[in-house]
Amino acid sequence: ERLPAECRLLVGCAAEFREAARVAAAEILTKTGDSIPGGWEKAAPLGVNRLKIEIVSATYGAGDVQRDVSDALRKRVGPTPLIPMPSPAYNTCFGGDPAPGVAKKLTIRYTVDGKAGEASFAEDTPIVLPLP
Repeated sequence: ERLPAECRLLVGCAAEFREAARVAAAEILTKTGDSIPGGWEKAAPLGVNRLKIEIVSATYGAGDVQRDVSDALRKRVGPTPLIPMPSPAYNTCFGGDPAPGVAKKLTIRYTVDGKAGEASFAEDTPIVLPLP
């Protein structure tokens, strides 16, 4: 099957553009689900596939000061590695600042199609889970 011109261009792009296209496609499909006819098939060459993702646990904080944010992420996870949050500010999404004045990180333990993974994200960075 031939891909639309936009997809053919993206498949051959430099790595940084390909990653940006992958993240954008994941974001679109996460928000629209199945409402775009053939959307999943068109995104497959970019490495965006429908996945079964489960959050095992997630914490947000610094050092010994950690907040369990597992439920907040479970409510947002969908069929792609991108977890869209209602705000780019983690403190807003996770009920406030657990460690004021200190750089924090989000650590997530998860499974993708039954395979275990763990990832950490610096405060306020987009959450795109690496495939295990």
